[in-house]
Amino acid sequence: MKRFAWPLQRLLDVKIQKEQALRGELARLQQELAFVGGEIDRRLAALEKLARDLDGQELQDRLPRQQIFLRQLPVEQAVIDTLRAHGQALEAARAEKMAQLLKERMSRKTLEQLREKRLLQYQKELNAVEQKHLDEVAQGMHQRKGVPAGSKGPSGAVEARLPSPAGCGLGTREVVS
Repeated sequence: MKRFAWPLQRLLDVKIQKEQALRGELARLQQELAFVGGEIDRRLAALEKLARDLDGQELQDRLPRQQIFLRQLPVEQAVIDTLRAHGQALEAARAEKMAQLLKERMSRKTLEQLREKRLLQYQKELNAVEQKHLDEVAQGMHQRKGVPAGSKGPSGAVEARLPSPAGCGLGTREVVS
């Protein structure tokens, strides 16, 4: 009998490749999201440090620096807001990719289950063919010994004569040791 060949194997391979590609895209999005979050944290920490540094300075030194800080604060806040918006967009894209990944995973698992069922069916068919062949061989050996197939022995049961190990199936010979 020919080897097991599943007609949907190529589709399963494509599903596996697509799932791996989605995993890669998801990892990239998560990495970019972590970078954006870190950049927001870094900028906020820098602003807080500058504000604390201003609090510890004398009034004469603090006023010019405070003016610079207050002019720069809206620019930094706009950058932080832009980063937050970008982070939200990345989070939405990540959620969408996660949904696609889950859908692909379910589809792949369904195909794998179908393949497994078909493989089990193929193995059963193969075993049935092998068993039929063995039955035919056994019946042929039984008929070559001169006993009609399906003949009944003294007990009334159908006898099955197996070849003797010493005679290799060529009759009953005694082995002299």
